[in-house]
Amino acid sequence: MTVSEVLDCRHDHAATEIYRGRTIRRPATKLRLEVAVEDWNVDATVELIERASASPQASEKGAFVIGLDECFYIPPYKRSAAAVGV
Repeated sequence: MTVSEVLDCRHDHAATEIYRGRTIRRPATKLRLEVAVEDWNVDATVELIERASASPQASEKGAFVIGLDECFYIPPYKRSAAAVGV
C-alpha cells in the first residue's frame, strides 16, 4: 500500500487567499491510496475503504479498481503475490 499527498488544482476546490495584494488560489490537498491485493481479496478491500471514507470530513471521494495481470518488484526480483508481500 502506498499513501501519497496530492494537489487538486481544479478551481472549484482551490482556497482563495490574498498574498502581497494579489488574489491567489491554493490547491486543495488530498490523499491518494494505492493498494495491490489478490483477486479473491478485492471486494473486501473496496468495502473496507468505503467504510473508512464515510466520515463527514471526507469532502470528495473517488475510487478506481484496476486489474493487474502481473506485478514484480525490483530488487530482488519477485513475481505475483510475493511481489506485494502477500
